Amino acid sequence: MPRRRGASPGRITAHLQSLGVNAFGIDLSPKMVAVARRSHPDLRFEEGSMTAMDLAVRNLYADPKPILM
Repeated sequence: MPRRRGASPGRITAHLQSLGVNAFGIDLSPKMVAVARRSHPDLRFEEGSMTAMDLAVRNLYADPKPILM
């Protein structure tokens, strides 16, 4: 599942979701997370640090859909 660090207002996370990617945003700033949640209430945004996330490495690329960047 792709994560978008520095999620800011959530535009990239929303774009990835529109492409069918199961993505969520994370940002250190509670204000930016609040803006992203207001702008995209149907998407997941978390406050925190990407380096402090408790995700198993095997889950980082578990989404079956390829991502082209």
